[in-house]
Amino acid sequence: LFVLGGTRSRSGAIENRLKKGLLGTVVEAQRATYQKGEEKKVFVVPVVLCYHAVLEAKVLIKQHLHRTGRERFMDSRDKFSIRQMIRFAWSIWSKGSSITLSFGKPMDVLGNFVDAEGVSYDQFDKPVEVKDYFVSDGEILTDLQRDREYTRILTEKMVERYAVENVVLSSHLVAYCAFQLLRHQNAELDLYGTLRLPPEDFEFPREPLIIYLEKMQEHLKEMEERGQIRLDDTIHLSAEELLEDGINNLGIYHASKPLGYSRRGKKLISQDFRLLFFYHNRLENYDFDRVLADETIQSQVAQMVEK
Repeated sequence: LFVLGGTRSRSGAIENRLKKGLLGTVVEAQRATYQKGEEKKVFVVPVVLCYHAVLEAKVLIKQHLHRTGRERFMDSRDKFSIRQMIRFAWSIWSKGSSITLSFGKPMDVLGNFVDAEGVSYDQFDKPVEVKDYFVSDGEILTDLQRDREYTRILTEKMVERYAVENVVLSSHLVAYCAFQLLRHQNAELDLYGTLRLPPEDFEFPREPLIIYLEKMQEHLKEMEERGQIRLDDTIHLSAEELLEDGINNLGIYHASKPLGYSRRGKKLISQDFRLLFFYHNRLENYDFDRVLADETIQSQVAQMVEK
């Protein structure tokens, strides 16, 4: 098993930059197998872990922001009350959080899909013989430049499949829409300026958030029908039910909630914008911001916020 990013994603996003050195060993293994006169094929199976809660999220996102923001990222020392620590300890012992393991379509080392018998098919759905791709002048020769090109092709295919095989959970979508709403209402600030805002001063208006969720649900369902992404059953709930499920699962083990209700249960707030940003990032590489940037949507939201 290879973690093709080399390590855990610090930002919380689906990996789109893979370690070609690791993936290159797969191509090398297939070529070496053929050189030994064996007909065995190496198969590649993308696997995506999808989870509501990441215990190390606070540390991971801080490392990501340090690396990408440099002097623009101003760190602050985390403060925890006795109440928060007790609540965190109780959550660890009393609550559970599901993990979804998504197995993608098996491929050969060139990124071609294979059937149950291991037969490879190209983009035109025609059978292909992988061994032929390693033959030069009638022999299977070591050609590092060729292997690097095959590795590049496989890498691009893996990035594509990771995005397709990812399962969108309620927590992912709720966090994405909430953070986008935060950004849109503070459009004059860059990302780091937004993250420096005091969370206690911002309330997430419920109706605009519902509009964002409904628009994203519509778009995601269309993507699912085209086979471009996978959706958890909760994404098909009403936007109101989806919001509640996402809030219940978001950062379930964190002392500071990425998103939740105020103590009296009336206001929708975040206790940690960085954590909200981390969970938002699970859907960051899909270019969804253009969906919510729709002028009609933004006009509706602006009117609601004014009221």
